[in-house]
Amino acid sequence: MVRSEKSRRPLSRLEKAAVILQVAVAGTFGIVGLVQSDDPDWGGLLRFLVLMMTALWFAGIVGSVFLALVFEKTAIRLAILLVVPLAAFAVMIGLAYV
Repeated sequence: MVRSEKSRRPLSRLEKAAVILQVAVAGTFGIVGLVQSDDPDWGGLLRFLVLMMTALWFAGIVGSVFLALVFEKTAIRLAILLVVPLAAFAVMIGLAYV
């Protein structure tokens, strides 16, 4: 289940594809958010928020990669790589509305 730190298996092609997919989705949402933040009064704040949320999403992707490297099974690693960044992002947005 959990291996020692010295015998970590590198990411497979499928796992790397999952990371690339996450980066592409986060980057696309970031670019679209920056393009659409053209409000004359709140544009600067909107751009700051878009950059902050995109940076936090990228940090979640990096964190999920390090978390996935702890586990041995590919299914668990893929679940971590695909679900954790999106779930953390959804929780973060949900906490903003509480």
